[in-house]
Amino acid sequence: MKKPLRSAAITNVQEAIMIARHAAMALDDWPNGFYRLLETPPGAGSGNTEISKQFGALYGASFKLLAPEPFDFVREAFRSYLAQTWRRPITARHRRLVEEMQDHDWVSGRVLKECGVAPALVRRIAQANPLASNEARHRQRNHIAFSKSAILANAHQYSGGLTLAQAAVRLGLPRKRVRQMAEDGFLDVLPRASASQPWIISVQSVVGWETISDRVTCPPIANAQTARSQLRKLLWSRRAWRLFLSHARARRLAMWHLDGDTACFGDFMIDADALNKLLATEDDDHEEWFSVSHAARKLGVKDEVCYHLVRKQLLASEVGILRDRECRVVHRSAIENFQSTYIPLVSAAKECCTTPRALLATIRARGIEPMCGPGVDGCRQYFLRLSDWSRGPLLHVAVGHNVSPPAGRSA
Repeated sequence: MKKPLRSAAITNVQEAIMIARHAAMALDDWPNGFYRLLETPPGAGSGNTEISKQFGALYGASFKLLAPEPFDFVREAFRSYLAQTWRRPITARHRRLVEEMQDHDWVSGRVLKECGVAPALVRRIAQANPLASNEARHRQRNHIAFSKSAILANAHQYSGGLTLAQAAVRLGLPRKRVRQMAEDGFLDVLPRASASQPWIISVQSVVGWETISDRVTCPPIANAQTARSQLRKLLWSRRAWRLFLSHARARRLAMWHLDGDTACFGDFMIDADALNKLLATEDDDHEEWFSVSHAARKLGVKDEVCYHLVRKQLLASEVGILRDRECRVVHRSAIENFQSTYIPLVSAAKECCTTPRALLATIRARGIEPMCGPGVDGCRQYFLRLSDWSRGPLLHVAVGHNVSPPAGRSA
């Protein structure tokens, strides 16, 4: 009823029955019945920031019309319901509740600022956890309430957070690799609403990667290499970097450093052969299209050499979509066709057991010119056409010719 306990309709049996039914429902399953009654109070509004308007006449009746002594349990149940469901601050205008509910979880941003949490950090935490904030409109203004417990718990984790550059120094890795770790979920990072917002990385997640290695007194493998040294050898692609981090976090790949050494993650030692086997099980043999950088790894050359081959149309390519972006791609058949058509001068020299310089002089003396190279078109590596290269006639001429290194070069 809009006006409960008014005596004007006290003789109306229907209203008396309704009051008695609601009272019986509330008291029969206390306090759950009373909570259900508060969820749909008669004559109450919805989405209000004021408790008196949200719960209608039940709020005033509970605190003004019911006697203090025998009905304290009703007011206690009402405060308990507010503590569980009221996602707005208890302010001075709630004069009947502000004293008893000083520890209410939902507060304004000003209260959090007084607790030492910067407003910018509060907003970032609220973006990361939608349940930690609640927005309501009051008197033509938008008011945001925050869960004090959720904000303070996350603020303790991120208040001493690291920027992207600081995390890169702590881990001993390039910023590009650390950013990929953050984007792939290997670091605990607050989300950014725009690209202009700085990265805030949890210190605990960085410490987790710093303690992932084992301390040893002597290296278990003689030819072990650091994680940083593998970035250009085996972990050159983002996919390979992601697989490496997954294996390292799951302890499927052993990492260690000498006892007493304070090495960071990039300096941890790993078995390159074991890493190669782990990555080979997840190889990309099923893929048909590769980027130019990926094709360079397939051919065993540097990226700039592969780009030169593409520009000179020695390696067929086309513009396509790869990983949701437009770039120049190389088909697997083009790589196989190139390998069956051309041979590097270094590989040909190894077959003849001589040096590349000696073999180059020999084939030029016989009228064979490389298809590309430093003295041909500016490419950093010489390539010969397989149809011009016949191993038999050149083998007898090239073997033994200038086998020893030229003067001035280290043996």
